Amino acid sequence: MIGFMAIGLLCVSNNVIISYIMFALSGFFMYSQYPIYLNIPYELPKMNSQRLTIMFGIFWAFWICDLILYLIFFMEFSIESYGI
Repeated sequence: MIGFMAIGLLCVSNNVIISYIMFALSGFFMYSQYPIYLNIPYELPKMNSQRLTIMFGIFWAFWICDLILYLIFFMEFSIESYGI
């Protein structure tokens, strides 16, 4: 899917039709994985809606913390490189 996106970006100035096809394929493959990852936790033993909510909440909390830490370190190093 990343390859389709890269090919689409490389071809956008030469052939718009190929770019649209590559972007569509990239979007299709991105979407095709999404329902699978949401349905796998339902198949775990002794899983109920409360546990599932907690599991996804922890997942998103770790993702948000990771994003915040990345932005802090990115901003720290980018400011230092400009000598501010």
